[in-house]
Parts: sequence; structure tokens; C-alpha cells
Amino acid sequence: MAESAALWCRAIALLLLLAVSMTTVATTTSSSTTPSPRLLGGISIPKPAFAATLGDDLFVTSFSGVPGEAGKVYVVPRIKDQLRANAYNLSALHAEVAVDGLLWPNEITVVPSPSAASAPRTALDSGFLVGDGFLPPGKNNGSVVYVNTTGTTLPYPTAHISPFGATPYFYHLCAFVDMNQDGWADVLTARATKPLGRQATGQLVWFEHPVPVTGEPLRFPWREHLIKDGGPDIQFLVAPPAKATERTTSSSSSSSSSSVSASSSPPSSVSSSVSSSSSSSSVASSSSVELVPTAPVRVVAAEFFAERLTEYTLGAHGELLAERLIDDGIGRVYDVEFAATAYEIAALWRQQQQDGGGSVPLPPLLVTNYQHRSPGALFSYAPADAEQQQTKNKKKENKEQEEEGAGWKNRTTIYSGFSNRQAMVGSGAPGFVRTWTPSNRPASVSNNSNNDSNDNNNNDNSNDNNDNNDNPLQVVVCGDGAEAVYYFAARDTRPTGEISARTTTLDPAAAWQLTATQQWHATVGYSLPVQLGSTSSENQLLVSVYEKDLLAVYGFAPLT
Repeated sequence: MAESAALWCRAIALLLLLAVSMTTVATTTSSSTTPSPRLLGGISIPKPAFAATLGDDLFVTSFSGVPGEAGKVYVVPRIKDQLRANAYNLSALHAEVAVDGLLWPNEITVVPSPSAASAPRTALDSGFLVGDGFLPPGKNNGSVVYVNTTGTTLPYPTAHISPFGATPYFYHLCAFVDMNQDGWADVLTARATKPLGRQATGQLVWFEHPVPVTGEPLRFPWREHLIKDGGPDIQFLVAPPAKATERTTSSSSSSSSSSVSASSSPPSSVSSSVSSSSSSSSVASSSSVELVPTAPVRVVAAEFFAERLTEYTLGAHGELLAERLIDDGIGRVYDVEFAATAYEIAALWRQQQQDGGGSVPLPPLLVTNYQHRSPGALFSYAPADAEQQQTKNKKKENKEQEEEGAGWKNRTTIYSGFSNRQAMVGSGAPGFVRTWTPSNRPASVSNNSNNDSNDNNNNDNSNDNNDNNDNPLQVVVCGDGAEAVYYFAARDTRPTGEISARTTTLDPAAAWQLTATQQWHATVGYSLPVQLGSTSSENQLLVSVYEKDLLAVYGFAPLT
């Protein structure tokens, strides 16, 4: 959502919109038999942007383009308890200011829990990171902010993960990745800067987790490592490497020196621990799966300012090994997401680890572009055939900065009807794309009908295809300047269980259909699957509606 919010002059127009009374929300549903969510109500939050859950608390960032007006993070504490006490009346929920004094707070990244014992560790207390800053003057010198939520006094204390330098950068998204194989979860992020009168540019960087010293507080800020200048700027995904690469337990030569051992055991490549969705206190849905990968990894970047979709291969010490252009023909690339559930992505990482770092089948990419005048679109990029990857690797293994296994190819347009309704400079459509399912049972997605070369296409698990017709994998696109939310669902089903080659390569044109839209006449920025009711298997979806000061709540059944 932050990318679509305009420069500071746009904020004046947004404030005027707040005075306009809420119009009737119209819903248009297709004739599909796929279940579509319905609006259950809303949670009042001033200028809501991004949201995340931590335990039983819901956190929501809020920003403004007005000079001098601070950005905030709101918390809806003990949200399930509040709902039960108010007969599940969403409008009765109370929000408090959890963090104040930020510039332009963007996405929230929750700190990995200590229970993820097999994952790369962190010495950070329970809390989250916020990428802060954006383009408007006075708000462009941002940082990666750590928020410690272990106390009971609000607002929560903060610290800066990223150091401030001579060049002002703003940050949006962070990921915990053990970049140098020392057993500690570092912070991988993209950032951007726009000097006056010049084009905005991005960088891919990581901040090294300091080795804790007994009896001393953890050091801030963390040491900065530049991976790529003129690269990723806002959104990105972390994916497994394309080919086998040996993992070691030694740290890189640039690791902080300390008398405290960094790790007494080999770090795992991923934590697949899942926030307890069956707990009465947790509001996390099936999307909440802790993934703390260990390098080497690949980064798929939606480079908004450079107008390209790219893939970067990073080595065992966080260094750049190769880069590849996936597409530079769709304009400003807004968001990129896997066409799979978080559980399936965790399974993908486990499989990658068990195979010793070898190639694993990858899900398709879902990508949105961002158009001001012409309609924007939702695209899919299919995973490249493994045999073609090997051929390309052999041909280019001696060339510097060439592709190291093409991960995705063949752009397909799923839908191209996202029309921007806003005239302000910097507005556009569509925005973020996310996947979710009605419940926490295994999702169903179109079976692979194109991978005829795979001899296993019609073998095991075929009898499971009809088990989950009522729980299809759904794709939700926030229209941003289109001022609506859009729901897409898979037409068919696929076998349950871990990702396999025959279940992940979709025919995008045939696999997805638009099932519902809802017009809000306001910027629709971000979505988050949650569990708010007493039924742990049922998911709801939060959608931020900026000018309405509202988090809309969607579901398939009333909250009880």
C-alpha cells in the first residue's frame, strides 16, 4: 500500500476524502460455485495500512503524508477476548497506540519465536520489525525499526536495526534469513532512495545479527552488508536456491567477533514451526508459518522504480552470485507472491533441505503491476522446466552475472481489469496480492495439466482431488487506486500434502477465475488472513480501507 500512496501533496487530497460520508458498498459475485467471502464488519483504525498478528494481539501501521504528522502502529490487544466480551461485535474493538513517532511505517515482520528451536536463532525479544519511511520530504530518511513487545507499558520501546547514513533510504519489507551461516537470524531487506531531481533507485542489503555477549545488551544498529546497488527497492520473496550448494556451520569472515559461541549445532535451513492456530489465544491463520531460511537463497524482486521483475542468487555468505531478468515489460512491478499456502512453502523448504540443497519444484509466481492511466493486471509466471534449467546452467556456468537456473518464465495474464479511479499523482492500480483459504484444511488448487513430461502426473494421490472442493486456494488482490478488493479462486483441485512437481505448475489462464469484487470508493491497500472466531479451522480476512479509517473483515460464516 505504501508504494501507491502519493507524494506529500497527495496527502492533502486524502484528508479531504475523510470528510466524505461512507457510500454503500456494492458486491458483485460471479456465477461460480466457489465460495466467496462476505463482509462481516469492520475494525476502526485511523488510516490503516499494513497489519500483522503476534499472539492474541493485532498490530496495524498507520501513516500520513501531512508534513510533521507522525506515523504510528496501533494494537488491538487480546482481540479474541475483546470479541467474546462484546458478543463478536467488531465495531466494539478498542485500539491503542503501540508505537509513535515513526515517519511512514510500512510492513510488519514478526520476530521468530524462541520455540522454533531448529531454526537460526535470534537474541531479539518478542516483537516485530517495521520498515519505515517513504518518498515525501521529511519522511524519506527511514530505517528498520525493532519494536520490543515484552513489556506491558505503551508505547513499546524501539531500536534501530539499520544505521543512518549520508543517503536517506526508506524501507518497506524485511525477512529473517541466516545470511552467513553462523546460526543467527539476520535481516534481509530492500530499500530505496530518490534524490531531488533524479530517478529513485534501490538496494538489496542485509543487517548482521550481532553475536550476543553474556551480561551485555544486544548491540544496535546492526552491521550493514550491501548485496546489490541499483536492484530491489520495495517488495521481494525469498526462495530456495536453484541448485545444490554445500552448507557449512562456520560463519563468514565478516561476522562479529565475540567470546560467545555463535552456534553449538549446525543451523537448520528453515523453521517450519506454525503459530498455534488451535490455541484459544492465537489469532494467526494458516498463513502464519515461521520461515527462517539459511543462505544460499534466491530473491525474487518486484522492482517498482526500475520497472522489472528480477531474480537474484545469493551465496552462502550473503554475496551476490548471479542475477536474472524475469520480465521488464509490464511497467511498475508492485507485488510478487507464491501461488501456494504458507504451509506448502514450508514444505518446499523442508524438501529442499532434505534433498541436500538440490532443485525442488517451485510454485508459480503471482505478480501485479501498477498503472495510473491504463488498467493494471494480475499475472502469473510458471516455474521453468527443471531440464531446461540444467541446460541453461551448463551453457552459462562460465559467465559472470548470468542466470544460475531460471526459476520462472512465461508470463500469463490472469486478469487485466484493474482501473485506477484516483486522479492524484502517484496513484495507480492494482496493489498487493495474497493467497488464503476459507479454512486451515489443506487447500485445493488446479492440478497440473500441462506438465505431460512428468510421468507421475496421474499416479499417487489422485483420489484426493475431490476432498477439498469447499476449501480452494484463493487469491485476493487489493485494488489500491481501483478502490476495490478482488477475489480469485482455483477452478479445480489438486492432491493434498507437500508440494510436488505435478501439483505446482498451473495453467494460469485456465486455473483462476474472478469470483467476487467489492467496491469501497477508497484506497484498498492490504490484506491479512486471521482467525478471530472460536472455530480454529475457519479463517477471516482483514482488508485495509485507508480513507475510511477501517479494517474490513471478511469471512465465510458469522463470527462465533
